[in-house]
Amino acid sequence: MALLEDIIRLWNSRFDEATVGDDPAVVLAHYIADKMEISRCRPDASKMFALEIINGAPNLNAFFKDQHASWMAGRVAVIKQWIEQGKLVATDPYYLLFNIWATSQHYADFSAQINELRGKPMTQTDFAEATNNLIKLILTGCGLSVPTEFE
Repeated sequence: MALLEDIIRLWNSRFDEATVGDDPAVVLAHYIADKMEISRCRPDASKMFALEIINGAPNLNAFFKDQHASWMAGRVAVIKQWIEQGKLVATDPYYLLFNIWATSQHYADFSAQINELRGKPMTQTDFAEATNNLIKLILTGCGLSVPTEFE
């Protein structure tokens, strides 16, 4: 259980620090980049977490009900305030985060499929390309400009 909780903390660490005063484009781009880097460097962490969730989260239920749910409520509140301030187009904050998680963790959880379909394993350069592409897709979908460091 401690390992699973550590995985969640690792994934959420950058976004933990996000505030209403931050630029959502910069925050979200870095959050996506961090999640993609974790998928590249620690794919087994995502696979282990996925197996836990697929099995109904028997080891994480108390953590999910308390700490993770509280974290999510705080992050959703920040996104809602960005929307209210006109910094982000109206979108459901839960779905935004679910989509970031799904797309970034796909590169870890389904690496065998990706490698087979591409005909070769992804290199660090391939991951950088995939990261920039994902950032562009998500940010432009939110009505945001992509920070220059991710273009």
